[in-house]
Amino acid sequence: MADETSNRDTQDDISAPAETDRPVAVEIVPDPAPTPEVEPEPQPEPAVQAPAPVAPARGPGAGSMIIGGVLAAGIGAAAALAILPEGWRQGGSGLESRLAVVEARPAGLTQSALQAALAPLEARLAALESADPAAGLEARVTALETRSGPDLAPLESRLSALEAAPGGLNAADIEAAVAPLTTRIAQIEADIAAQARAAVDTALADARAQVDAQAQALAAREDTVDQAQARIAARTALAELVAASESGDPAAEALSVLNANDPALTPFADGLVTLAALQDSFAPAARAALAADAPGADAPLGDRVLNFLRSQTGARSLAPREGDDTDAVLSRAEAAVRTGDLGTALNELATLQGAPAEALSDWRAQAETRLAALAALSALQDQMARNED
Repeated sequence: MADETSNRDTQDDISAPAETDRPVAVEIVPDPAPTPEVEPEPQPEPAVQAPAPVAPARGPGAGSMIIGGVLAAGIGAAAALAILPEGWRQGGSGLESRLAVVEARPAGLTQSALQAALAPLEARLAALESADPAAGLEARVTALETRSGPDLAPLESRLSALEAAPGGLNAADIEAAVAPLTTRIAQIEADIAAQARAAVDTALADARAQVDAQAQALAAREDTVDQAQARIAARTALAELVAASESGDPAAEALSVLNANDPALTPFADGLVTLAALQDSFAPAARAALAADAPGADAPLGDRVLNFLRSQTGARSLAPREGDDTDAVLSRAEAAVRTGDLGTALNELATLQGAPAEALSDWRAQAETRLAALAALSALQDQMARNED
């Protein structure tokens, strides 16, 4: 019975590896080419890979299973070669050599070597079987149960405060709360608008004032320029009149610039008689005055002879002398004319009467015109000087 059991175990051991190693024989497919392939290098020894499926096998029967598996692999490979086609058999020389190598390897394995390789795996398996899988879970659950939870007191107090608060506001309450704000905003906007208008009005007023001031300044400058130009023109015209009083040239344009209303200045328009002209014309006028002064029939003979000689020769006194006669008056008047003192000369001539005075009337009129024009010119100069000051 024991032999049957061992034979059955042996057959099971042989049959099981045969099914496992059958794909190895099938995977090695020779090249269909007529020339055989180069023999591949032998596979690594299965002594290292043998312990991989060892977990379910424990005890001394594992070595016999490995040996039986190797023998079954060899028998399976031989059977596969027997049933292969003829062409495939010719290329199986490499397989035969590899099979020989595999068959030679189990002989080198000993029971002690296999047990030494399997000892660590058996120790790990025993430790896993003896361990309590629930111990770790119980420790973790205990730690979670003993851990203190979060402090919910602040949240509870906030929730209580919210629950104690009054209910939501209605539309009327909101409008009542917003109405004062709306009023204040409207008032602020109105104040801002008023301030802006006031600022704009002030700025406009300042701008207008500045423009007016600038306009007045420009007008004043224009007036100043006009006045300066007028003063310059008046001075020029006055200078022309002064020159005309000496030269006797007409100065009508200068009179129009000065716009003088004094009639005494009118003679300047056609030319004022000069002092030199009056000096030259005095001698003929004096002789005419002496000739007009004939003594009467009842005059002494000496006076009548002297008058005849004067009228024939034109003799008269050239040096001023004393006396009331015509010759004495003319001598003093002529002396004043030669010095340019027309006023004194006219005063002397004013004492003459009758025919001598009548003979000197034209000269006296010219002298009086000159004196009046010079007096008006002097007054105009004084007036312009006062205006400039």
